[in-house]
Amino acid sequence: MDADSYVHSPMSIEFLDNFLPENIFTAFLGRGHKYSECGWYSLNLNHKYCDQFIDEFQRMYDEAENGIFKEKEWHDSYIYDVVRIWHEQKFSVINKDISSGIVGEGHPLINSELGQFFDHMKGDRKREGQSNKKDLKVERKEDYWQNVR
Repeated sequence: MDADSYVHSPMSIEFLDNFLPENIFTAFLGRGHKYSECGWYSLNLNHKYCDQFIDEFQRMYDEAENGIFKEKEWHDSYIYDVVRIWHEQKFSVINKDISSGIVGEGHPLINSELGQFFDHMKGDRKREGQSNKKDLKVERKEDYWQNVR
C-alpha cells in the first residue's frame, strides 16, 4: 500500500481473508492496456511461488543491467507486471485483477472494492488531501465519500 493512501474506514480480517483466497497468487489494480497501479497489491505469502516472486522482483533492481534496464519502463508498477505475467505464463498461477470492469484507467483503487476502506492521494491529490468526486466512476456509499469535493 502506498504511503499516500488514507485509511478512512476499518477493514475486517474476514474481508482480507475473502479478498485473497488461498488459490489466488496476487491481487492487483489493473488498468487495461496500461501497466497496473501499484498503490496496492496483495501477494499470497502462503503460495508455493511467493518466495520466487519476491526474489525475482528484487533481482530486477539488484541486477538492473540484466533486469529493469532491459525493460521498456523502469518503475515498480511496470516491473510488478513483468514479474506477475511471467509467473502467470510459466506456472499458470491465478491472479485477481480487483479493478476489472472499471471504466477508465485513472484511479482504480478508490473505484475498486478497496475504495470502501481507502483513499489514494496520488499526484496532485496529495496537496488537496483527498481524491475528488470526479475521480469516482462507481457509486460509493461510505460516509467518507459523501464529503469529498
